[in-house]
Amino acid sequence: MKVGLGQVIRDVLAPKTTRGVLAGISRLMPGWTVAFVLAIGVCIVSRDAYAESAKSARFTVDDDIALSEFTDPLFGLANIKWSPNGRYIAVVTQRGILKQNVVKAELRVFSIDAVRNYVDGHGSPELSEGHVLATMTSNAGRAVISDLRWLPDSSGIAFLANTVDGRRTLFEASLGGDVVTPLSAVDQIVTAYDFNNGHFAYTAVKPGNVLDDKKSEAVTTIGTGKDLGQLIGPPHDPLELPGLSELWIADDGMPRQLKDAEGNPIRVAEGSGSVAPFRISPDGVNVVAQLIVSTVPKSWERYRPGDDFPNRRITAKEQDQDALGIGPLFDAIKTFTIINVKTGNLHSISGPIGWQDSYYMSVPDAEWSPDGRYVVLSNAFLDVSQTSDSTNPRLDAPCIATVDVRTGTASCVMQLPHSKAEMIAKGIGYVEAKKFGDGGDQEVVIEEEPYSWGDSKTLLFRKDTNDEWHAQGRADATKGAEAGVRIYIKQGLNDRPVLVAEDRGGGHSKVIFDPNPQLEKISLGIASVFQWSDEFGRGWTGGLVKPPDYIPGHRYPLVIQTHGFLKDRFLTSGAFTSGMAARELAAGGIIVLQLGDPDDHVVKNAQVGTPEEGRMYLAGYQGAIKALSDEGLVDPNKVGLVGFSRTVYHVMNAITTSDIRFAAASIVDGMNLGYLQELESASAGEAPTMIGAPPFGDGLKLWRERSPEFNLDRVQTPLRVEAFGRNGLFEMWEPYAGLHYLKRPVDLVMLNSSEHVITNPAVRLASQGGMADWMRFWLEGYEDPALAKAEQYKRWEGLRETQNAQTGVTPAAR
Repeated sequence: MKVGLGQVIRDVLAPKTTRGVLAGISRLMPGWTVAFVLAIGVCIVSRDAYAESAKSARFTVDDDIALSEFTDPLFGLANIKWSPNGRYIAVVTQRGILKQNVVKAELRVFSIDAVRNYVDGHGSPELSEGHVLATMTSNAGRAVISDLRWLPDSSGIAFLANTVDGRRTLFEASLGGDVVTPLSAVDQIVTAYDFNNGHFAYTAVKPGNVLDDKKSEAVTTIGTGKDLGQLIGPPHDPLELPGLSELWIADDGMPRQLKDAEGNPIRVAEGSGSVAPFRISPDGVNVVAQLIVSTVPKSWERYRPGDDFPNRRITAKEQDQDALGIGPLFDAIKTFTIINVKTGNLHSISGPIGWQDSYYMSVPDAEWSPDGRYVVLSNAFLDVSQTSDSTNPRLDAPCIATVDVRTGTASCVMQLPHSKAEMIAKGIGYVEAKKFGDGGDQEVVIEEEPYSWGDSKTLLFRKDTNDEWHAQGRADATKGAEAGVRIYIKQGLNDRPVLVAEDRGGGHSKVIFDPNPQLEKISLGIASVFQWSDEFGRGWTGGLVKPPDYIPGHRYPLVIQTHGFLKDRFLTSGAFTSGMAARELAAGGIIVLQLGDPDDHVVKNAQVGTPEEGRMYLAGYQGAIKALSDEGLVDPNKVGLVGFSRTVYHVMNAITTSDIRFAAASIVDGMNLGYLQELESASAGEAPTMIGAPPFGDGLKLWRERSPEFNLDRVQTPLRVEAFGRNGLFEMWEPYAGLHYLKRPVDLVMLNSSEHVITNPAVRLASQGGMADWMRFWLEGYEDPALAKAEQYKRWEGLRETQNAQTGVTPAAR
């Protein structure tokens, strides 16, 4: 029976179907076959491998979900927050509870005095383990506790937390008495917040009102400027895509909506990452916010776009924020605007914000001077609307700039580079944060994150007597130096993360908190750094995970998981939790390579975003397979690929262009450079740049050659397509529908989630466990005997019959 896209949406989201899917998910069984080595000969293994094989339990998706992490689920970055007075640190751990299908987070505070005494041998380990200040549980997943900030006097911590009913609330937790107080209204979903000197501001939407109910009941709906998913799908998830949020003030425990001089609510579009698109002044009188410009002036067309996206030049136009979809809202032209909290008066203090003009190397943000007279802005073009000088350097690129709020006088501290190439040539990184220095408005501190992996650096700029800014070198400060103790998260490829304190004087160190002692009894297998070269001589580095009872000389199936590798990070699922299961696959007898980027980041950065990107990563896959095969580790005829987010395109390119016939592949919630995906959005995406032309006219010739979706007839690899939510289904529909039309072995799974990086336990089990089952089915011929999975394997056996009819042999049998 032919099934269309609309039917899939209705079936998957039907309440009874959803309950059935969740009820049918069971623990991933390793299905391990014990090899009695002594019966066939002597096998020499390393001491570490022997210790691993001696452990009884094998790592499963359940174990992965139950891990407590110190990390931000999206970026995987350790997050230790020192109090301003240096007497405390705060950390957040988070783990999934599968039986309840919730994610539990704990905010834990450590006394530096207690930690130092323990490290010196004078205190007890109980006192050093910290104190749980707040516990939050949510079934919405994601980072349950996020955006953690100490109050200036170190008396407490402000943070956002997802509640059990899926809302996000602004809280303040006091160290004295362990009091946790909500600051935002109970019927709101907070999208961002800021505080300064006791004054709080936040943005929020109301559940159920993400889209205008009155518009949805209208006879007609204006679709101009909206994305396809927004028009025919459900309201978007404000926790993932907040869109427009209302600005509120939360002083004295009484939230108050901020309105303009005409009495209209002030609405702010989504910020960039975790940065709030507004900042409140120290006296609570003003807010500087990134607001959409209703009328883009003709004079702004003179501003130069970034060299990497020359076609994204600003054009004069009207912008109705209420008529824009989520994507267009993010790309809308904005300006930094001062809002008077008492009167609601607004006035702009900059030209356009550079982010929307393709200057992505600096996240737009602002910070106030201590006296509230100045703001320092990042990624802002300075306003030249009143001058006719077309050679004004302010037109050339946005700046890190300071503005006198009283007079409007602006000064450029550092002009941003025009392209990635210029960033690399000048050694300039992404500007992650900025503030005024100890010298007040005469000093600005800029923190740079390197374009490639490496340490961040903090730079000091000082203004001279001629009001010109000059770099003064690095202004690094080591947290905890005055406390005589260093506290950090220690981990490695095979070492679970623990919180460690080290005496700066004698170098003694002790573990003060281990959130995962249960891993002592679980065999994870051995992970190691693996390096190879592709056919062009480019060096690559990845993480290689072997089965717990690895036997030298035996050729194992191989699964290549993509999208990044950190050699100093504990490796479990992979780079992300969405559709990746490295240790779980290893437990089932499969070697896993977690693929990193080319070692030469200059070469990588020159290729990414161009038609060479897909070919570069395919060469990396092919080089890895050859290297591992030459070493006798893997069977080159049993190789699977996993793509997520951006690397969905890399995998689709591989299975449509490579001479290697991959045994199986899985793609999860990402870009595929397909025609339908490009047109699903009302605004142009990155695909035309990566393919080399728009998908019209003569450009269609290049799309026919380079877009994977125009070459699905070449696919011989069984493909699992995983989509998240209705909007995600539109994005991932084309590869599934095309292959199904061609009667190729393809399986479509739609998960009821709006998360990109999955944290919800049940969804994680379906995604990670489903991928592991898929790979083991095609690479090993293995089927989990769990009754709840019988229907899954019946469906896949049908796909295998399709595969046999086309090739005469299954991949696992070759």
